[in-house]
Amino acid sequence: MEILQAIINSENALPDKDWEKIPKTSSGMYTKCAAILRSNGLVTKHNGYYSLSRDIIHVLDKVEDRWKELANAVEKGEKIRIK
Repeated sequence: MEILQAIINSENALPDKDWEKIPKTSSGMYTKCAAILRSNGLVTKHNGYYSLSRDIIHVLDKVEDRWKELANAVEKGEKIRIK
């Protein structure tokens, strides 16, 4: 959460060199958290700056659409099998 707050506090442009200023238990933990945030589309890094990603908005829109389709199919009595 400290990483996200630091990005927000930096007006959505946290220089990657400033990661050392973020409270953390270890540099390995920071690296792991940053990787998780980036791999899940929450944070992007461009030209040496971290920023909040807008990509997740599109992903969540797709999830919403697919969930509605699933719910509608179930309500119509369609046989659904999740593997």
